[in-house]
Amino acid sequence: MRDAVVVGAGISGLAAAHRLVADGADVVVLEGGSRVGGRVWTPAGPGGRWEAGGEAVDLSNTRLVALAEEVGAELRRSEVGWGDHGPAPVEWHVAGRKGAPDSPGYRSLLAELVRRGGNPEADDRFTVAEWMARDGAGMFDLAVAETAVSVTSSPMPVKRMSLHALAVKSAARSGAGDGAELRFIDGAGGFAGALAARLGDRVRLRSAAAAVRVRGGGVEVECGAERLRARRAIVAVPLHARARIDGLPAVPTGSYGVAAKSLIELAEDLPAEPTAALTDTALGYAYSYDYKTRVSVTLPILPYVGVRGSL
Repeated sequence: MRDAVVVGAGISGLAAAHRLVADGADVVVLEGGSRVGGRVWTPAGPGGRWEAGGEAVDLSNTRLVALAEEVGAELRRSEVGWGDHGPAPVEWHVAGRKGAPDSPGYRSLLAELVRRGGNPEADDRFTVAEWMARDGAGMFDLAVAETAVSVTSSPMPVKRMSLHALAVKSAARSGAGDGAELRFIDGAGGFAGALAARLGDRVRLRSAAAAVRVRGGGVEVECGAERLRARRAIVAVPLHARARIDGLPAVPTGSYGVAAKSLIELAEDLPAEPTAALTDTALGYAYSYDYKTRVSVTLPILPYVGVRGSL
């Protein structure tokens, strides 16, 4: 009988397994996908590696910083100068770039998040979009909020994102505009890879857990035709994946979010301060990165409203 079966090889599952192994436990990690990292993903492209998922690390997250140092995943200070990917919509004014309209509705949202973040008893009746509509925000303000929330805080669209939940998240991370000062030199996916390398063949890819059941003072985890016995099971998967595992208490799944990052490589650099860009959504953002020096050169926010297309 093993000491533990960890279900899910995202950062949470890998970190849990790493700590257990360091304490001498016999552990196996089951991952249904073909790679480790979960929502952390750093694929390679013609121009180098790029972040398709989570990437920013707060200086205040001392536990994660210490774990990164422990496994040799080097961090660097972000070189961008406008507040970067903060914990929630931040005062870098997506709409504040040259040639962009003002966005008073977005500024009003920021003030409301601060107010609610200091009041844990505030009601949770509205989504972000519903509250902004009641506050008189226009379509551009909603587009600004959609980009800011998806870039800095959550993949959940503002039409379904709880206003109160966003405010609580912001307050828990020291308020809007703080944090996200660090980046992994080899990408956040490199951090996941470093954790997995320490675990070696304890990590099993393409091995989805189908069921977790209590059996005789321990647990039995069904994985294909195999049944793994252990004293404990650690389930470290998102709610929609957990709902597919038999034997676990039911959880509300709902929508897990729709935002995703993509990489578009241009034939030539953008101007230092472009006024707009055509994207497949109302707003987009871009930056230039020197892979030799590993320094972010520019990170302009690129608003474009009224036309949809592609670069």
